[in-house]
Amino acid sequence: MGERFYRREELAGKLVYDDKALRVGEVVDVGYSKDGRTALIVRVEGGEERVIPFTMVGEIGDIILLKPAEPEKQTAVVEVTPQPQPTPPEPGKTAPMAAREGEKTCPKCGRLNIARAKFCIKCGYKFP
Repeated sequence: MGERFYRREELAGKLVYDDKALRVGEVVDVGYSKDGRTALIVRVEGGEERVIPFTMVGEIGDIILLKPAEPEKQTAVVEVTPQPQPTPPEPGKTAPMAAREGEKTCPKCGRLNIARAKFCIKCGYKFP
């Protein structure tokens, strides 16, 4: 079987962990450079965004696992200027998003998940 390609919608919302099983952040988008390289735009703690090149991605599944960093040849992580975020809804009152074809909405937190998901990627709710 050939190389697996991922849609932007499949990656957005996935949690990113480093090779030491420490949470890095959550994928908010996919970025492209002028020379054709791709990277994950990851929101880290504090609301800042980091760009992680796909060359640093080890595995993609329920989460995204990064490769171990090579001490002598570490890939630079580029900082992205944070964009103003919309005012969050009142705590405990998250408005559910409209599910598109191939997606389902978590009844507990309102997060969109891929249709074949057994658990919510945000809150862990087990789908029936």
